[in-house]
Amino acid sequence: MRSSLVFLSYLFCLALSVLAQQEHPAATSGQTIQPPAEHDDIGWAPRELLERPVSLRDGLGPVHQEVTTSSLEAQKFYDQGLAYLHSYVWIEAARSFNQSLRLDQKMAMAYIGLSRTYSGLTDQPAAQEALHKAQSLALSVSDWEQSRIQLRAQQLDAIEDIDNQAKFDAYRKSIDAELAKRPNDVELLLIRGNAEEPIAAGRGQLGLPTSIPFYERVLRLQQDHPAAHHFLTHTYENMGMPEEALKHGEVYRV
Repeated sequence: MRSSLVFLSYLFCLALSVLAQQEHPAATSGQTIQPPAEHDDIGWAPRELLERPVSLRDGLGPVHQEVTTSSLEAQKFYDQGLAYLHSYVWIEAARSFNQSLRLDQKMAMAYIGLSRTYSGLTDQPAAQEALHKAQSLALSVSDWEQSRIQLRAQQLDAIEDIDNQAKFDAYRKSIDAELAKRPNDVELLLIRGNAEEPIAAGRGQLGLPTSIPFYERVLRLQQDHPAAHHFLTHTYENMGMPEEALKHGEVYRV
């Protein structure tokens, strides 16, 4: 079951986070952490762990986005990475996207997945580095993938300047422009719902009532999409509507 796999992975990530905070007490104080030179961490996770090989797993839910790749197996690992990303299981998401890149070094969207994962690990330099690698491959991918790379660049720019409402608004408008071209793009709808959150770094945890229509559109296209149910669970929690949150949470955990 997806719930068991995701929950176990979540506990593993949580344990590593606690260990990282014990090693670097500033992680909980708001101070900037400068790790020792011999450490090569991304956020609170060792890079070596994030790049460790991983196998394909069952029970993560029907998450799929077809991308430009020469490898069917790389596509499967990319989809697995998306599933973990939507569940905030950052370590397994990173491992899956990196596994995609072992199979197809030119998979630009795997770098976008890594960029989003590294933001989840609160490492913006690493997120920017992954974006730059995607940008270097942009000419070899489809138009819609190029637009997603550009959207990610806009989002990171807005995150870096988090109090700049104009940048945040421009990011939302750019997503809307892409949705006008591809109104049934599930991943676009998900990030548009995320963009209704109070800050540009939104990832489904701080949803507002205005997020709901985008997630509901996803469910009209794919009624069992785990990310939409996950994000709606958090959104209704934030709205003080536990019955609705529970309804979507029950679907998400299956």
